[in-house]
Amino acid sequence: MKNLTIFAMAALASVLITGCNKPAESVAIVNGEAITMDDFVQHLKVKPEVLVVDNNGNVGGARVAETLAFQAMQDLINQRMILQLAKDMKVEPTAKDIENEVTFQKKRDSQYVTRLLDRGLSLQAIKASIKVDLARENLLTHSIKVTDQEVSDWIKNNPEAFVVPMTVDSLWIFVKDDRGRRDVDRALQAGGNFETVASRYSEAPQAKTNGGQFPQRVPELVPAKEIQDILKTVPAGKESAWVQLQDGWAKFFIQSRTPSSKKEVTDTDRVLIKRRMAAERGRIANDLEKRLRDKLQNAKITISMRELKKPWEAAVEALKNQTEDQNRVKSPTDESSPVNEKPGSEATGSTGGR
Repeated sequence: MKNLTIFAMAALASVLITGCNKPAESVAIVNGEAITMDDFVQHLKVKPEVLVVDNNGNVGGARVAETLAFQAMQDLINQRMILQLAKDMKVEPTAKDIENEVTFQKKRDSQYVTRLLDRGLSLQAIKASIKVDLARENLLTHSIKVTDQEVSDWIKNNPEAFVVPMTVDSLWIFVKDDRGRRDVDRALQAGGNFETVASRYSEAPQAKTNGGQFPQRVPELVPAKEIQDILKTVPAGKESAWVQLQDGWAKFFIQSRTPSSKKEVTDTDRVLIKRRMAAERGRIANDLEKRLRDKLQNAKITISMRELKKPWEAAVEALKNQTEDQNRVKSPTDESSPVNEKPGSEATGSTGGR
């Protein structure tokens, strides 16, 4: 799976591990028996597997490379390093910068703050996370200039960046063998509702709880061309024939389809493009990752938790071999940071999901 996101969980683990001093406090009570905060934290320290979401919205299990506790600690250390480096170079974001960024992100996505609050972040934590994102952007774009004319030229040369893609709401049924297909066909021919049949017979993840809702609304983002063709061509209100996939068979019901359209270029889009162009140039001109590695290797860091000392020593030893992605400063809001996107990668819309 690609683009697996467990940083929010890791951050949660870190907060609990470093901030918990009430072992008797409970997080849940099961039939009168308490699961204490200490139970919870100890499990997070060693939890070997997490649920992750792939590019198509499917949920599955994945083993962690390091414990959640270690990943959380590493994230927080990296965040502190970048804030210190920004302060050293006198590009540390101000309180006004942070407020302006919240306003900017809300223009891009009116639900920006609400979604982060729903994930368990406080407003204070959102602003602290944005400070990290802005600090990294400031370091990357330090001394980089992008003119308004360059932005206009980019917009002119990349009209496809302002096309809102076709979206399709659909249901699907996935089965692994011919017996499953026969059961589904019999149920549908008997007058069964597609959603009800999907809930009963589909072997797709979460089909029983979401009525077989297909997770990807943009056909172009579906890897299988056979499925793309179905989503693009089957009339709304109709079901498709069975299509054979690598690991089974699938049938779709198209609920509704919204055709692609052109989007007007807004002032917000122009600002976003300028920031992304600057960040892209900064990746070439300013070797931020090397500066961070150097600062981290020269930093005086004391690990207090016994379970994390050895993994940290190994991580520091391996710093010189790490990739840019491994060294990237991770924060709960970094998915919406222009630093992490190339120009045009999301020039047309919100950072949110459906």
